[in-house]
Parts: sequence; structure tokens; C-alpha cells
Amino acid sequence: MESIGARRSEGFEKARFTVERRDDEESTRLILHGELDLGGQATLRDALLQAERSGAPLVVVLDQLISLDSAGIGELLQSCRRARRGGRRFTVTPGTENVRRVLWISGALGELSDERRPSDPMDPVPALHAAP
Repeated sequence: MESIGARRSEGFEKARFTVERRDDEESTRLILHGELDLGGQATLRDALLQAERSGAPLVVVLDQLISLDSAGIGELLQSCRRARRGGRRFTVTPGTENVRRVLWISGALGELSDERRPSDPMDPVPALHAAP
């Protein structure tokens, strides 16, 4: 288990975001903790790029994430697209109710899950997969 780090940018003192990395034989898991906003965008980008370089299937765990904004959504979508182009598996877990709602409202849920947009963001969603 490796903690990627926490960043606090000026103006974002209250927002705390960390990424925990776990590698096993089958995948690399990035477990996102806290509030992901513009202040944590660079931390997420660095963690995603580092994990992608391993070449292993990537699982992004959103279950410990309190909130996210467009900066975090953009990084997740870019990583998902890079994985597809490279023929690698990219998976995100459903996350908390708030996170699922934001992903659904933004339209990102469908792309991250590689499925049609669900009719209700509060429906239980199995792990969301982006197929290569």
C-alpha cells in the first residue's frame, strides 16, 4: 500500500484529497479519499499516469470519495480514454451516492461505465467498466 500524497493549493485549504495505491497480480487499484476538486486535480493526474505506466488493469475506487467536481471528472475521463486507446482495462467503482449523482448529472457515468446513461443515478450500479 502506497499513499500517493495530498496536496493543498492556496485557496483550497479546506479541501483534502489523497490517493492510495495498491498493486497486486491482477490490477493496480487507486483508492480516492476525501474531496476531489481543482486543488487535488494534479495529485489525481499524477497517480493515474503513474498507474497507467505499469500496464496493469486499473481500478479507481470511488467509495471513499466525499465529492468531486469537473476537474476530477475530466481526469477520470482522460484516463479512461487513454486506457481504451491502449487496449487496457479501466474500471471505476460506483462510489458514494453523491459521487454517482455528480457522474450521472455530468454525463460521465455512461462513458466511464461504457454503457447507456442510467435512468436513475441512485440505482445500485455494479462496478463500472470501460472495455478496451
